[in-house]
Amino acid sequence: MMQAYQGYFLEDGHFMVDNMPIRLPIKRRIIINVLEDEMEDVVTNLGIERRKNIEAVMKAINNAAEAEDELSEDDWNELTNIRAKTNAGMARQVDI
Repeated sequence: MMQAYQGYFLEDGHFMVDNMPIRLPIKRRIIINVLEDEMEDVVTNLGIERRKNIEAVMKAINNAAEAEDELSEDDWNELTNIRAKTNAGMARQVDI
C-alpha cells in the first residue's frame, strides 16, 4: 500500500499538512520529492499558533495529573458527585 501526503517541512522538522502538523509513519520506507514552492508565512504562523495551543492543553493535562496525587478521599467523593450531577439526564441504560 502507498500513501501520499502533500505539505511542508518546518524548520523544527514537523511536517505540515493543511496547516496542521502530522506524524509520518515510522519504520516505513519513505520517498520524498522536494519542489521549489516555498511555504507561505501565513501557513507557518497558523502551524506555530496551533502548536502553542496544543502545548498549552498538554501543560494543563500534566498539571492536572500532578494535582491528582494530592487529592484526598473527600476530594474524590466530591468530584464523583459533581460528575453525577452534571451528567444527569444524559446517561441511559438498556437491559437486554
